[in-house]
Amino acid sequence: MNPNNAIAATASNGSSAAISSIEEVLIGGDLTKLSVTDRLSYYQRVCESLGLNPLTKPFDYIKLSGRMTLYANKDCANQLRALHKVSITKCDTEIRDGIFITTVTATTKDGRSDCDIGCIPIKNLSGEALGNAMMKCVTKAKRRVTLSICGLGWLDQSEIESIPEAKMIEAPRPAFSAAATAPVHPKPNLIPQQTLVLRTEVEDLIKGCKLNPQQTQVALMSNFEKDHLDCLADDELQCFAKYLMCYLGSTQLITRLAWTPQTGKKFLTENFSGKQTRSELTADEMEKFLEYLASETANPN
Repeated sequence: MNPNNAIAATASNGSSAAISSIEEVLIGGDLTKLSVTDRLSYYQRVCESLGLNPLTKPFDYIKLSGRMTLYANKDCANQLRALHKVSITKCDTEIRDGIFITTVTATTKDGRSDCDIGCIPIKNLSGEALGNAMMKCVTKAKRRVTLSICGLGWLDQSEIESIPEAKMIEAPRPAFSAAATAPVHPKPNLIPQQTLVLRTEVEDLIKGCKLNPQQTQVALMSNFEKDHLDCLADDELQCFAKYLMCYLGSTQLITRLAWTPQTGKKFLTENFSGKQTRSELTADEMEKFLEYLASETANPN
């Protein structure tokens, strides 16, 4: 979606003075040229043109290089993925010079595909901090590819956080009418949105780890004594996502150490009560295994 379309729509109902200001925005891309009323109207029309619910605040304001503009937050990417049926089909990771790099490929229902990357420094990180950094990197790549495949040139929230001079702005939201706040594409849904988002995150990570259904079931039983994702509560889904990020990171480190399947099986058996595969490890055990691999990679003999 082109922001200029929303600006033009806003201008169609404005005074000559407002139209002059909007014309400046059209050329310079700076929302500070708009009055508060016109800015809120612009915000609403952007949401309407994309089919997004403005009540969920899918965009926030940011001031960068002296200009105020909108950036897409996490709710924007989540809604766009559901609306356009965007699926993450591939998630590759690598560690290069202390940088964790995630390359994500996404496809739409009509067969289009796109890819994008996310990068996070992980040097000197370990344990939960390392797992969280890896999760953030995957999330960053997924949001970037979602915006890209939907044809949006917006900055994403995860990118804003890495720009030192960027200043987030708290701005009032419009008092939307009942018609405007109604979901654009209402569908009956008995599962909370947060749960659906968490499940999607976990399913994408399972694909990235290349776990087959049997391995996934073993991992679920080892950690929660449950055999399906549908049985997990939100906090368990978050825990399982961290486990999968550690699994993903361990795969990269095992490759760097040139371990054979036999080497890995022998190590797990000797150090984790006879367990022979990573799927059998609990989240705590997986974290310890990742820390060991990281130390071996940092200090090769």
